[in-house]
Amino acid sequence: MLGITWLSFNVILAIAGIFYVLDYFGFLRTIPLVNTLSGKMPRNPVFLMGAIVLVAVGMGWVSVGSVSDTVDNESPGPEVTTDIKDQQTVNLEEKSGGGGWSEKTLIFTNAHEIHSYNNDTKSMKVADMNNDGHLDVIAGNNGQIDCWYENNSDGTFTAHEININSEWANSIAIYDLNNDGYLDIICGTGGVNSWYENNGDGTFTPHDIHSHEKDTQAIKVADMNKDGHPDIIVGNAFEYKNYWYENNSDGTFTAHEIHNNAKNTYAIELADLNNDGYLDYIAGNGNENYWYENSGDNTKFTAHEIHTNPDWTKSVDVADMNGDNRIDILIGNSGYKNCWYENSGDDTFHEHEIHSKSEYTRSLKVNDINNDGHLDVITGVNNDSNYFYENNGNNTFTAHKMHSNKKRTYSIEVIDFNNDGIKDIIVGNWDTNNWYEADFVH
Repeated sequence: MLGITWLSFNVILAIAGIFYVLDYFGFLRTIPLVNTLSGKMPRNPVFLMGAIVLVAVGMGWVSVGSVSDTVDNESPGPEVTTDIKDQQTVNLEEKSGGGGWSEKTLIFTNAHEIHSYNNDTKSMKVADMNNDGHLDVIAGNNGQIDCWYENNSDGTFTAHEININSEWANSIAIYDLNNDGYLDIICGTGGVNSWYENNGDGTFTPHDIHSHEKDTQAIKVADMNKDGHPDIIVGNAFEYKNYWYENNSDGTFTAHEIHNNAKNTYAIELADLNNDGYLDYIAGNGNENYWYENSGDNTKFTAHEIHTNPDWTKSVDVADMNGDNRIDILIGNSGYKNCWYENSGDDTFHEHEIHSKSEYTRSLKVNDINNDGHLDVITGVNNDSNYFYENNGNNTFTAHKMHSNKKRTYSIEVIDFNNDGIKDIIVGNWDTNNWYEADFVH
């Protein structure tokens, strides 16, 4: 309007307020040029308070709505849920460059359906499978055809079947195992685990990782022995032990036990927890959770209990939550509260609740989704709405419902799916899979 920017408007407010304050206390009477004007201005304490407010707003010390928002954010309080039909809005404050605070709203728009297939998806990943510059979706399903969904770059996807050797694809990982420039699919199943070589034409060739038949619930790819070759690491349920499979660089793998105890593992993560240069193994179990220290000699892992609580852990993630340069552990539990465990630097961990809400978490991810410099927690929930927990920067979190529909989510990914600079949420469900577009609005 009239070419006046918000910055110009704020400057005008500040100058007007400062002028009245100076005049109120008589500082302008000694200046001949403005003495005539100042002498005509009323000196009213109410006007003085208004002038002070003008200065505060103009200088950016206070913004409209900031007082009520500050009160609301001083304690965790109840969860914040705002439903506007299919659109979910969450009020967030994002620090502005001028030293003040500007209120923005994070919006998750209507769920975009990836495909009409009823997938029973247990694991979902996002990657560019055909090197066309667009992010595709890969789904590992239970009792259904496994697919990768080619992103047509127009909001639609084309389904391509993958001939997984088992009906139960519990976990998948994406990695270029043979270094041919195409991403391959590594699959943990209820039978023999396999990796699927990407032929570059939309088809995949299966290769067995090992003859083991385990009930693999989690699978990862990383270089465990620092020989430059990507290895495969699995977490197995029930009475089966956990293994890592050393890549012999000739298409074969050698099995190594992580530890001789079987802990009914449902989730794993890899991170150098003790800063010795080797990736350690973190196991989320059906009872106590452990981390296993990698000694670097291919065979020896030392078990450390993370905590004594008998959780039913379905998801694990890692991040430095408090900025102390140590990797912390985040646990997503089914029927118990979710927690993050602060790395004390002496092989022990201190428990912090993410929120008092107990939920049937199947997938948990850490990401700064609102770009405020603090790592937030996003959860995929079975038979409930999915949540993200906003990190308040003081070891507390505020719960925000992402959507109102109950999707039985088993897998969740956080990535800028549409390349607009804002991170979106992609979910793998026990029915149709969706992605939720995120946006900030003033």
